[in-house]
Amino acid sequence: MRNGWQWLAGTVVLAAVGIAAATAQSPADEFHGWLRSGNVTAIAAAVDKDPGIVNRPDARGIRPLFWAALYGQRGVVELLLARGADLKARGEGGTVVHAALIGGQAEIIHVLAARGADLNDGGDAGLPPLVFAARRGIAPGAMALLDAGAAVDARDAGGNTALLLAASYGHTSIVEALLARGAKLSAANQHGITALDATEREGQTGIATILRAHGAVPSAPATALTGAYLGQAPPGETRQVFASRFVSTERRELNAAFTPDGRTFFFSRDGAARETRILMATRGDKGWTLPALAPFARTDAGDVDMFVTADGSEIYFCSQRPTPVEGPPPGASASTQPDSDIWIARRQGTGWGPATWAGPEVNARGADDYYPTLTRTGTLYFSSNRPGGLGENDIYRVRRVNGRWTAPENLGAPVNTPGREYDPFIAPDESYLVFASERPGGLGNADLYVSTRSKDGSWATPVNLGPRVNSAFGDYTPMVSPDGRYLFLTSGAPGSDDLYWVAASVIQQAIAAGRQR
Repeated sequence: MRNGWQWLAGTVVLAAVGIAAATAQSPADEFHGWLRSGNVTAIAAAVDKDPGIVNRPDARGIRPLFWAALYGQRGVVELLLARGADLKARGEGGTVVHAALIGGQAEIIHVLAARGADLNDGGDAGLPPLVFAARRGIAPGAMALLDAGAAVDARDAGGNTALLLAASYGHTSIVEALLARGAKLSAANQHGITALDATEREGQTGIATILRAHGAVPSAPATALTGAYLGQAPPGETRQVFASRFVSTERRELNAAFTPDGRTFFFSRDGAARETRILMATRGDKGWTLPALAPFARTDAGDVDMFVTADGSEIYFCSQRPTPVEGPPPGASASTQPDSDIWIARRQGTGWGPATWAGPEVNARGADDYYPTLTRTGTLYFSSNRPGGLGENDIYRVRRVNGRWTAPENLGAPVNTPGREYDPFIAPDESYLVFASERPGGLGNADLYVSTRSKDGSWATPVNLGPRVNSAFGDYTPMVSPDGRYLFLTSGAPGSDDLYWVAASVIQQAIAAGRQR
């Protein structure tokens, strides 16, 4: 789950915006060091010597003003603006106002606003700064934006307002500030969800009381879901949002895993700003239960990427919870972000037992291992950024021999490339592999591809699943339903990521098209 773990950790890509935030991966030149440390004297001397440096992008295409705002260096921001810095400076999708929010210095927002910065520019992701601040709970930044005149009812690409997101995530002070400035109580997103709807679903009773006191009323109550696949009308060969309001909401949802009998459904939804939890809904005589935390899941460990085995006896998933191998890898600091590792929960009667670590044969210390899927015979495919691969992230597999995992095998080319390949779904008979890739030639960010496996074990050149499945945004987490009828995926188009589904026949059509080339 490439988009997922980076979004959760916030170390390289800042949530939903794509702002490059990891200073350890910033250009290590002297001028950048001055931007980070706030050395106004040195920067002024450099600009006197070379005025063009004020707007000169670095190796990542990011201009100095963006970095100065991100690092919270007000003095540097003021100097750069006085010397002609471009207020439209961006960094990997986010605007300089987004950078100021992350930098945590609210006064920089006032400085930028006074110089004419567009406080409502959503950047490449279509996420207005006020909506971003509300989602992340950046209260001082939200107040500064409101004081400087940001549009109180601005929406992101999914139709979410700042009020809806602040209410959903429990940011009471931001909710009260927005209400004081006349935020619309009835504003609904693309799923028809309002701020009050979100608070009641998420159990934010205090904020729900505040909203009701201001006159909010719930929208039309959702009807009980009955029937297979949460009672949803089956999709055709063009993807559709899955279970709007019940599964796909204003929050970020990803992953879709049904048990073989189709009566239990697992998916992931973000809880706080930077973690994801696994939820579970079950089908009973009166319909589907509301999603609740899965019994093996945690709320503090970034649990995600579930896969139920063909016999329904095990569920594999990924987590950043502590492992039996304690401590960071050699050379890492004690504050190193925990690894993403693969874990297994097993059936116990009618429920699920506690999770156990998949072990060091599968999980590499100091690397992220994620998105496990298995063949019918138990061969495990997964994604990893461990050293020694073809690119930044590759797809691997391990087999079970006499109850033990074999050494991980890199699938190699043409599946893996010097770029990023991740989120592999392996067909139960190991005949094809659907996975996410950022290789050149796709529709955007990341697309889903399929590759077939020959009798000699080699893999065919991957084929893009095409515009009926992929979009200009990130498309990932493919999963075919146990009955083979539907392909589920996660996509960021539009707004926060939602779950989609499409007839699985698109896979065979892509395979056939690839053979004709």
